[in-house]
Amino acid sequence: MQSLSDLGEFKLLNEIVLPLLNKNQEGINIGDDCSFFKLPNDSGTLVFTSDVGPTPLVWQLGYESFHSFGWYSIAVNISDLAAVGAKPMCVLSSIEAPNNFAVDKFKKLFQGIADATKELNVQNAGGNIRTAPRLECHVAAIGYLESGIEQIKRDKCKAGDRIIVLGDLGLFPSIYIKAKNKGFSSLEEWEQKILCYPRTQIKGMQRLAKLNLVNAATDNSDSLTGSFWNIIEKSKCKIEIDMEDNGILPNHVLDVADKYNYNPWNIALMWGDWNIVLSIDEKKFPQFKKVAKSNNLKFHEIGIAKKGKPELIGKMKEGKKEMKILRNENFKLSSYNSSIEDHIEYLLQTELFK
Repeated sequence: MQSLSDLGEFKLLNEIVLPLLNKNQEGINIGDDCSFFKLPNDSGTLVFTSDVGPTPLVWQLGYESFHSFGWYSIAVNISDLAAVGAKPMCVLSSIEAPNNFAVDKFKKLFQGIADATKELNVQNAGGNIRTAPRLECHVAAIGYLESGIEQIKRDKCKAGDRIIVLGDLGLFPSIYIKAKNKGFSSLEEWEQKILCYPRTQIKGMQRLAKLNLVNAATDNSDSLTGSFWNIIEKSKCKIEIDMEDNGILPNHVLDVADKYNYNPWNIALMWGDWNIVLSIDEKKFPQFKKVAKSNNLKFHEIGIAKKGKPELIGKMKEGKKEMKILRNENFKLSSYNSSIEDHIEYLLQTELFK
């Protein structure tokens, strides 16, 4: 008999879960960062997402912050809303913990949730608490798109589109590598905040959505190669990443890679920066740059979409090679939830090319 690990998260979703749940549904389709439900009388669209709060990676550094845990549980869901340009409306949470869990830790967890919702200007609509064998923090988020704003999904990337990473590139993993080698306490205060309290691209994406500047998008939950593949798979296209020009890579990535002997692209392509992958029509790219500049939006032009069979290609001086899709995948031994250390090692040390 097959087990879940035989298939892994993405085969389970594509071959079992989505076909069953999408069958005979009208007006709503699932399988993107969020699902959409159009309101009557063309009065806008409700946007839904749900995810579990991950144990913050900073815990691996000996900094066990339950406040950070609560913050992460909100941010991971708001990042999904950001990917589609929605305005966050409210979140609901279902928190599980053992009977003997410390009240002080429980309070700090909820303080992190409260602080994150305040920072992100989203209402907390309550939820549920209950006893369970271990701490779990499940959250659902609801957002809103005004009438006239097109739904941003993963399936509208076209040949010629510029592939953009909105947000920082490799900053989170660079700081983590530094802290792993020198200790969390060695970090500057702003670096500690990057690891403990991620910020999403919610405001920038709302602006881009209103101006209809994005063809396709997905957030970086599992790695950038995974995000590229989300778009490739749904849009049935090829994406070519420009790895020939090291000018794409920020100095913080190059410096850490050189000092601690990593491939800088493994660092840049990891998750943690809460960035968004966008495909932008070439004709709209000049306007995108103007909007990004006027709104202080960080972005990195990293590749181009092309016609062809679905594949991710790395373009280098010595030629073009097909890339592996290195990402977090639940039910696999290399997943974050199986072994955090093994998962990080897998992303940072695995050869990028097939």
